Parts: sequence; structure tokens; C-alpha cells
Amino acid sequence: MRKIKAAVLCTLLTVCTHAETFRVGHMYILPFNTTVSAGLNDAVAIQLAKENREYVSCIDIELKLPSELMEFYDSTAYMIYTDIAPEPAQDVIDYSGSRVYTDILPVKLSTTLRIPAEDEQMQSTPYETVLPIVVTADDQYIFVRFQQVMKGIPDEVMQSHITVSAKPVYKNIGKLELAIAYPETQAQASPYTIFIDDEPASLDNNSIYLDTGIHHLAVVSDYYRNEVRTFNIEQAKTTTLAVSLQEIVSTIQITAPETAVIELDGVPWQPAAEAVEIEPGSHSVRFTVGDYEAEKTFTVINGKSYVLSLVIDIQITENP
Repeated sequence: MRKIKAAVLCTLLTVCTHAETFRVGHMYILPFNTTVSAGLNDAVAIQLAKENREYVSCIDIELKLPSELMEFYDSTAYMIYTDIAPEPAQDVIDYSGSRVYTDILPVKLSTTLRIPAEDEQMQSTPYETVLPIVVTADDQYIFVRFQQVMKGIPDEVMQSHITVSAKPVYKNIGKLELAIAYPETQAQASPYTIFIDDEPASLDNNSIYLDTGIHHLAVVSDYYRNEVRTFNIEQAKTTTLAVSLQEIVSTIQITAPETAVIELDGVPWQPAAEAVEIEPGSHSVRFTVGDYEAEKTFTVINGKSYVLSLVIDIQITENP
């Protein structure tokens, strides 16, 4: 039987340079996380989900073989095709496609075949066999065909079925989408820098892929108040974070006795309970209380807050 297997593999592993045409017993459409029971001359089209494709690390295909097939494990091969035509459907049994991989079913009651996504580097383990092919972002199906390759198989074995299931394995990443809101009073956006986990971050269309877990965001600018957030990235999910930028303004609050007359930059000033905005630059303030007058010039720096208070000191002189 081993010699037969070697001869069969030599034939099956011939590289295909053009599309093959073939007929299957039955055609099964298999969405992710579902199961079908396929015969030894059937085919299964694993339907690849369109959403979250950017997160997929690989596709795991689990094959559970019937126990009666173990004695004749060299009798059945599995083949994987691309460029299948027509589109797989349950009522269609005639197809053409390019065969990209062929092997004999493994000598296990259960085995997992792993097909990496593009740019993923993987190695086989005792639990998963990594196939030397990739699934691309444009693939809609993984087409798996089973075929009997040995004669003289008992009818009860020929009537047995292989249980097939498939699932995506996701990368340990998620996406951050940043929704920046600018002040309504601002005609156009001013520059700012984004830091994630204390490192400068470059976003593509206001989004970035990050490892799962807790992260820290800082939006730093000379034109807005610094904004700091803590957020969590979940596997294969998008986290949207809203940040409203606030303009940097300077404020002033003036306190003085009720009888004091106050002028700011030569204009009468009425004290207020709360601080009010003031333009950066040079300013002057004058206090008048009866015959007492005090004036001072000061400079307002953008983003700073100022409290101006009139202090009338009492001096005591002791004579001998």
C-alpha cells in the first residue's frame, strides 16, 4: 500500500499549468463556524467572510475522518483549487480550476489544515499542518476537493463521510479610529501631534492598527489644549475615540475693594465673579481708590490664567 501511495502522490503532485476540468459527487457550501459531512468524491467550498479580512491571520480547516477509513487512509486525497468556475453552488457538480495543493488524507481521526494569509509566516505544529499556499484578500472561497485514488475499497468505506469545518484565526490586533472635532469658532484646523503610548503615531485616514489591550492617547498642539485619553483595543474590532479640541485661551480675573475704580488698557473694567478671556500681549491695569492710585503693566502669555489683585499695605514706623 505504501508503494501505491508513493505512485499516487507522484501523479497528484504534478504542477498544474492550466485549469483542470472535473466533476464532483456533491458540492457543499461551507460558511465559517459551520460543519458539513462530505463523501470521498465530494467537494467543499469554504465561504470566506468579507468583513474583517484585514484581521485574518489564517484559515483553519478541520477534517474529522471516519474510523473505517483509517485502514485505507492511503485511498483518498484532498486537493485545493483556485480560480474556480463557475461559482460554487450546491446544484453544480462540473467545475474547472487551478490546483495549488494536493496530499493524501493524514492518518488521524482529526486534523487541522492551516492556510496562512498573505505576509504571514507560520510553521506546522503537532496540532496544525501549515500548507504551502496563502489565502489572499481577493479570495472568495477555499475550494477543497476529495478524490478516491485507490481501487478495491469496500463499499462501506466508500459510503463513509468526512466532517469538515472551518474558521478564521484572527491576528492579535484591532483598529483605533480617531474622531477629531475642532472648535466651532475656528475657520480651519491648526496643526497637532498624536502620541500613542508616548510614541508619535502616524494615522492613515484617522485610523491605526494596534495590539490588543490598554493604550494611552495624547493630542498635543501649540494651538489647542492637550487632550489625554485611555482606551482599550479589542481583537479584530474597531474602537472609535472622539476627541473635541479646545482652543488655548488666556483668562484674567481682577479683584479689588468695592470702592475701587478699575481700568484695563484705559477702559473701565467691571469686576466679574469668573475669569474672562484676554488677548495675549502687553496690557496695563490702573486702580483708583479715593486719592490712592496704582498702575502696572503686565504681559499675557497664550494659555495662561492671571489674577490681578489690589493690595494696600499698612506700614508701621516706630520712633524713639
